Amino acid sequence: MPFRHLSDDVLDLLTLLGEIGTRFLTAVDAETVAADVFNALSTQLNLGIYLNYLLTDDGRSLRLNSYAGIDESAARSLAVLKLGQAICGTAALHRTRIVGEDVQNTEDPLFDRVRELGVTAYACHPLLAGGRLIGTLSFGSRSRNRFTAVELELMHTVATFAAVAIDRANVSERHRRAQMLLGRAQEDERRRLSRELHDEMAQRLAGLSLELSALEPLIRPSSAGTARIEALQRLVGDLGCSVHRIAVELRPAALDDLGLSLALSNYVEEWSQRCAIPVDLHISGLERRAPEAVETAVYRIVQEALTNVVKHARATRVSLVIRATEHHLQAVIEDNGIGFGVDGQSPGGTAPSQLGLAGMDERASLLGGSVTVESAPGRGTSLYVRIPVQQSLHPRATEGPARTNVIG
Repeated sequence: MPFRHLSDDVLDLLTLLGEIGTRFLTAVDAETVAADVFNALSTQLNLGIYLNYLLTDDGRSLRLNSYAGIDESAARSLAVLKLGQAICGTAALHRTRIVGEDVQNTEDPLFDRVRELGVTAYACHPLLAGGRLIGTLSFGSRSRNRFTAVELELMHTVATFAAVAIDRANVSERHRRAQMLLGRAQEDERRRLSRELHDEMAQRLAGLSLELSALEPLIRPSSAGTARIEALQRLVGDLGCSVHRIAVELRPAALDDLGLSLALSNYVEEWSQRCAIPVDLHISGLERRAPEAVETAVYRIVQEALTNVVKHARATRVSLVIRATEHHLQAVIEDNGIGFGVDGQSPGGTAPSQLGLAGMDERASLLGGSVTVESAPGRGTSLYVRIPVQQSLHPRATEGPARTNVIG
């Protein structure tokens, strides 16, 4: 049928489905999917309430994920339903839609709970993704007694798409949590190795140095043995410096004990001296501790960025600005190196895969943040990091007010 022959009501429904589909495609978490659907349908269908339940991990009950049109007291009473309990539990158990008409005048005990909410028309849909039950999505009205067949079919279509969107969001969230757990485990292992290097290897090298010093009086002065002991002393000293540097790169104790500001200051100073590249360092707003995961992410991103500078940028100067606000931790790393173009190629032929940018972006995105890169051949590179602080900050007495350092 040509579109010009479609009724305005049908065109409105097609437009509505398009809008809802767009919301599904852009949904990033399960809590917002049902809310977006309700917001899109509420005016069109005179809805006043929706309930979205998700199946619990043990598969025995439903947990209220999101809702609208009821107060917090009612939400608490409906927070968990066993499979087979009330309308939503029954719809989930049998994987079938349940529709209630003229609810206030029915005596069916199945509708007792929604009747108490003042609902007059109600429809609950099981959410199935790939044949798996993931929850339910129900809509209710307090201003009409029934839904038309077309409206029920629209709800069914929307619920079908919502199941896929919620399932996708849940998979993404599980992946994100797994990545965060993996990252935390890696940092814990780095912390353990760092402490072992610092506490055990450094002590053994110190002991070796003392033993070598004790040998000197036993050897005739100006002999070849004296020269060998002096060479061994220098080697032990070099090994001690290397062990200390590796321990700090694995996991600086200052990051755990004193916080991001001092840990970065120490690292940048050591990096600048080792690489002979001056760094303009400015840190502000870190008088209070940020969450450990946020501090670790910013530290690692700065560490990777400076590694890229020395490997690829051919820079002679670097600027590093760290700024903490009430809601975000921000970092800007700029260098005056050779840069690279939109194709990812620098004048020296460095590809973006070699720059570790994907790893930086992943660290930030796992915490809801972002990494933005600006660069052009011959004009250096600027890296902008922004990570939200998702929990209250804790006071830190070990760090003072904002400060500016020029290192190198």
